[in-house]
Amino acid sequence: MTSPEVEPQRSPYATVLEAAGYTRVSTRTIRRAITSGRLTAHRVGVRVLIRYADLDTFVTAGGESPPASTILPAQE
Repeated sequence: MTSPEVEPQRSPYATVLEAAGYTRVSTRTIRRAITSGRLTAHRVGVRVLIRYADLDTFVTAGGESPPASTILPAQE
């Protein structure tokens, strides 16, 4: 008897590189959107992570999501 295949759960966060691939823009565009406040990011150590839900909002709004704080501090 074989066990059913289980898909690994996707993290709710993307790296800048993953976000660029997901939205089909360059990493530079993602970083500019973070710097301008159009995209919210979270710093975890040296990594910058973006929620996929925020990326969906960013894309749906045509890259013009409501201003938010640029990079939120890591939560401990």
